Amino acid sequence: MMLKVTNAHNAFLVQDSFDYDRVVVDSISYATANILAGNREDSPAIEILNGYIEFTSSKPALIAVTGLASVMVNNKREKPWQLIPVAPNSKIRIETLSSSVAYISFPESISHSGGRRQIEVGFTIDIHEERILELLDELPARRIPSHCIPNPLRKVEISAELLLSGKGKLPKLFVIQDKDPHSISMTPIGNLSLSLSRVPDVDPKIGSMVVSNPNVHVITNPSSANSPIIAEIGPLSLSALARAPDNAIVKVNYSRSSEVKSKEIIKEVELIDKIKAIIANARNALQRGAKLVRVKIKEKIFEVWVEEA
Repeated sequence: MMLKVTNAHNAFLVQDSFDYDRVVVDSISYATANILAGNREDSPAIEILNGYIEFTSSKPALIAVTGLASVMVNNKREKPWQLIPVAPNSKIRIETLSSSVAYISFPESISHSGGRRQIEVGFTIDIHEERILELLDELPARRIPSHCIPNPLRKVEISAELLLSGKGKLPKLFVIQDKDPHSISMTPIGNLSLSLSRVPDVDPKIGSMVVSNPNVHVITNPSSANSPIIAEIGPLSLSALARAPDNAIVKVNYSRSSEVKSKEIIKEVELIDKIKAIIANARNALQRGAKLVRVKIKEKIFEVWVEEA
């Protein structure tokens, strides 16, 4: 045993195959956590939805954390979006901020058959010590530059494939009201007046928009609820909603096209490939003896690798 869960709230073991139907809520943060840990992007990881998780470590460990989160190791604050070393006999607490989502990955560590299941107190994680030794020398390279980290937005614009069966008026503007492990609740700006039946042969899934007057809910963990489905959103739109804080304004662009999700999936692949390239280039620069420096340009901080001539 290396890591043991001592406390958890809204924490789940997840694995997403990046097919058309999804498991995780924020696919980019999920994939990035795995890439930082030296895993395939579709490896098992921990997802925290507006919650927290606490571990104790009995041996040295490495953890990769992404998302909007507070990371504390022995009461010392660590930055997310990087691979973090953990000493033996440490206490780790990772908590989401602003009702957001976070992901945790460990080098080649978790056995999981896919899907999602809730993490209970006592859950243990074994990590290969040989893999830790391999990655320790790469720590400076296993981080995402600050200018590449997706920021939570107070104004979010998403795309949705309209699946209405019935008549009514559907607002385009919403306010995020609340988040729980099952859905993101949004209050419409304007009237929500619908008279519709459930779309035949379509069950709620992650990314489904369902009506529960007076609000609309975007499903993050499907159940057998019979609320009528009005639309489906793609993985990047869902990621943006998951990262947005409560009271954020959401603009929904509706379309009858079935290509709404497929277009986002294509862009998602491009973003994940970009993340892989960032880590690969940083590893190569580190191996050549380059140093990581921060440069400020027009009030923005950029991180670059510099080699001696």
